[in-house]
Amino acid sequence: MRQHRPLFVILILFAVAVLAQQAVLPLFEGSDEPLHYAYIEHLRATGSLPDRDERLSSATRQESGQPPLTYIVGALLADTFRLPALPDLMPQTRDALVGKTRNPWNTPGNIWNRVDNHNYYYNSANADPEIARAMYSLRLTSLVYGIIAIIGAYGAASEIFDRREWVIVSTVLFAFMPTFVHSAAYINNDVNSTAFCTLTLWQLLRLLRLGASTKRLLLIGLLIALAALSKVNSLGILPAAGLALLLDWRRQGYSFGRFLKFAVILAIPIVLLFGPWLLYGLVRYGDPFGFNTHPLGNFLTLQELMPQFPNIYLSYFARFGLSIYFYPLTYTLFGVLLTLAVTEYGLAAWRWRQLRENRVLHQALVLGAAALVAFAGLIRWMQLLPEIPARLLYPAHLSLVILLTGGLFLLARRWEIFDRPLRLYAIGLTAGTGLIGGSIAVYAAYTPPPLTERANLPPLKGTPFIFEDSVAFLGYTQDTQRLSGTWYPMTLCWEILKMPPSEPAYSLKLIGDDGILTDRTTIFGLGQRNSALWNVGDIFCDNVELPLVGRIIEPARAYNVILVMLNAETFAIEDWQAATSDGNPIDIPILTQAFSPAGDMSTDVPEIIAADISFPGFATLKGYHIDGNLQPGETAILKLLWEVSGTTLDNFAQFIHLSGTNGSISLADGIPRHEEYPTFAWARGETVADKWTLHLPDDLPPDEYSIGIGFYRPDSGARMSAVQNNAPAADNIATLLTVSLK
Repeated sequence: MRQHRPLFVILILFAVAVLAQQAVLPLFEGSDEPLHYAYIEHLRATGSLPDRDERLSSATRQESGQPPLTYIVGALLADTFRLPALPDLMPQTRDALVGKTRNPWNTPGNIWNRVDNHNYYYNSANADPEIARAMYSLRLTSLVYGIIAIIGAYGAASEIFDRREWVIVSTVLFAFMPTFVHSAAYINNDVNSTAFCTLTLWQLLRLLRLGASTKRLLLIGLLIALAALSKVNSLGILPAAGLALLLDWRRQGYSFGRFLKFAVILAIPIVLLFGPWLLYGLVRYGDPFGFNTHPLGNFLTLQELMPQFPNIYLSYFARFGLSIYFYPLTYTLFGVLLTLAVTEYGLAAWRWRQLRENRVLHQALVLGAAALVAFAGLIRWMQLLPEIPARLLYPAHLSLVILLTGGLFLLARRWEIFDRPLRLYAIGLTAGTGLIGGSIAVYAAYTPPPLTERANLPPLKGTPFIFEDSVAFLGYTQDTQRLSGTWYPMTLCWEILKMPPSEPAYSLKLIGDDGILTDRTTIFGLGQRNSALWNVGDIFCDNVELPLVGRIIEPARAYNVILVMLNAETFAIEDWQAATSDGNPIDIPILTQAFSPAGDMSTDVPEIIAADISFPGFATLKGYHIDGNLQPGETAILKLLWEVSGTTLDNFAQFIHLSGTNGSISLADGIPRHEEYPTFAWARGETVADKWTLHLPDDLPPDEYSIGIGFYRPDSGARMSAVQNNAPAADNIATLLTVSLK
């Protein structure tokens, strides 16, 4: 017991981490959890497997074709402990389990935004308390499977590493990998598949050390059968078992007949236990493995699948629910471990020739075979379901962890000074993210935005208005009106005036002359404060991000920011009329404008004529170009090219005057770029092209005229300081050119 004390500590800490996640993970928010629960309830109610032909309407959906072990165990435990049962399993049961409506916008716009629509269901907080008691109880079975898996991982690591410290490192990496901790926190069939596959690999490593025997092979066959009856992808462990038997045959040198005998012994439990389920699927549905219950898409080539490869890395190390990730730094830190291990394997490759007959090489081959087959199976599934997460790799989780630990172990042997730092880094990173970070991430993703008071609201912009006398839009805040980067963030603040007649959602849109540039539709509270949680007088704010990636954004353009509300069930916006505080209807609720950066627009004004004109602290006129004739009754196009040297918070208008002996007239006046790009949107380093249409009156008397330009504030008429030829311009009007009109 004293020798294995670290294992007991790991198991206790693992149980604490899992229970913490179970407490903060809302019901049904585990991946496919309502379907797994419905499968258990179906068995309890009918004593039979779900009908795969009714998968499109049944409560079990695509899980209808899953092997039954997980659900049989769950049903037996539920009946044994008299957990509340679901009395009705009609096709509508799945929706009844999770409240009245599924969150239609559960995929967040930005997966790195921890508080944006990660919940698959809203209203799950109001689940029936009896169902809640049953589900929380059944979640404990996943914890038990997780503990079994860790025991297997500890035993397997003891077969590999001759130092206790590195056995602990490997076990910690296995136990506290955030995705594994999460898989033990809700009802699913991945965690028990991982448990039985881990036990199988442990026994295969023992077989390589102790040799094949009838009892050991029967045990391995039993574990493989239980793994396959948990989830079909567990069959990927079979090649590793076959390879281990082949390597043992080669090492021991026994007869081929005895080898065949051992192979048959290994197969007997698999055929007896897993064979009937395969035969059932083949005879009744023509689908022995149950694959056809999944909604498969078009088959993608590896090249088409490449954009999804980063998700394999991310979702293997840390992914919770359907879309909750850690911050990018976490994956970078795990990447350091991976890079160190892979680098060391590359440096030590020459040593493997010395291990050709060594048990270490055999162990590596068996573990590598399990990992390779699991990865190949994942890629195959992703070609049909591209967004499937890397939890399908977890039957080979032990192989991947030991291979990772092995690289670090070899590095520590090469450079003994790094032994302790490497162990502390690996244990600290994994235990920290698995023990604490995972629960914090899940809690943050599923917690409604906090309520506040009017006095505590930030300084709000915009004009308040009301939707259907129910929801008041109080105003917004934003750091900038420029569309820069990959996301355009705004904070919207709300007050609940009365309970709405239906579930509302809202949509924030950026609309330009050519249509919608981008938008974001969501339930209030970014999915977490739906109307079932409202009370009259509630005030809260949402931090909304509008995606800009992949949008074609023209330079120096203005976009209206529109806010509309809609019925979350019918998506109709007619149900939610916006009105001012005194009841006047608002056709289009425009909050503000957003502006795309100008960047470098030099190519818009070719063949410029240089001009020594500047407006200090704001911009310098690089030059101009004129298309047309500057003669009475004629129209010409004046193009200006500005080099921005500073910024201003004011919305200056530009004027262009024609001045002669008898006075001056205005040729053009207004916000630059036809009010598309006001001066407060200009940014240092940009080159802004502007265009003005100049029409000269027919009755201009002959004279020498000058065309002057400048900027002024429309509210006060105050002009911006102008400099020409290194001297202040008179009246802050800079002379662009002179023209003689006859």
